[in-house]
Amino acid sequence: MEEPIDREHVDRFGRLNSIIDSIPNEDTDLEFSSDEDYESDDTDELKLSPQEQWEESLKQINSLVSFVIFPLIGKILGRRFSHTLWRLYDLMYE
Repeated sequence: MEEPIDREHVDRFGRLNSIIDSIPNEDTDLEFSSDEDYESDDTDELKLSPQEQWEESLKQINSLVSFVIFPLIGKILGRRFSHTLWRLYDLMYE
């Protein structure tokens, strides 16, 4: 015969707490390096002179203008121009 299970060892879903406790916890099993190890590798590469930061900012602004601003302006102006041409066409050939 099986031993009766105490209510204190069963959670609200009917599972045994001893089974749940025997599963290894991922947080305690993994060993993480300290933040200092990560920072020491990246800090030398991330330190940029003010001139390099300025050049990087100019590249980002150039990309923004090239890929976002010009296409939007072209779309707006193209639609206005096509509507104007269509009105002229309607006036001439009515």
